[in-house]
Amino acid sequence: MQLLAIIITIFALICLSIALIRSNRGIKLYLDSRKYLYICLSGLVLILLALLLPLEGVAIVTFQDVIMKNTVNYLNCDQYPSLSQAESVYQKHIDVIQKIKQHADVEFIVTTPREYGVFSNEGSVCNCKGELYTMTCCESKRQKTLKIINSKKFFGIPYTIINN
Repeated sequence: MQLLAIIITIFALICLSIALIRSNRGIKLYLDSRKYLYICLSGLVLILLALLLPLEGVAIVTFQDVIMKNTVNYLNCDQYPSLSQAESVYQKHIDVIQKIKQHADVEFIVTTPREYGVFSNEGSVCNCKGELYTMTCCESKRQKTLKIINSKKFFGIPYTIINN
C-alpha cells in the first residue's frame, strides 16, 4: 500500500514538472499571481505529505525485514489465532519445537502478539490472541529455524523471529 502511494506521488510530481516545463508561460508567470502561488504551495505540501507519511512505515518494515533479517508478522489482531489455539498447536508439535531447539539452539514461546501500526513499531496488544515468538543471536540460527519450519506459519500459527 505504501509503495503504491509513493509510485502515485512520484507520477504526480513527474506530470506536474512536465506541465510546468511545457507551459509557454513558464513558472515565473504562475508564481506572479497569489492564486497560483497558493495552489502551487498547497500542491507541494500535499505531495510532500503523501511522500513522507508512508515512509515511516516503509522504513520500519525495511529495517525489520531487510537490515535486521527479522521474520515479523504484520497482521491485524483478528488475523491471529486464539491464545489457547496457539498453545494447543505448540504442545501438539512439541517434537518440531525440540528439533528446532536442538539444531538451531532456538526456543519458541507462545506469546500475545502486537498489531503493528503503519507509523509505529510499537503496536497495540492483541488480547487473547497467540503467536510463536523467539529471538536468535545470528542469521545462521534464523536460517536453520526457517529451514525446519519450511512454511510462513508454524502449523497454521504465525511466528516471529527476532535477530539480535
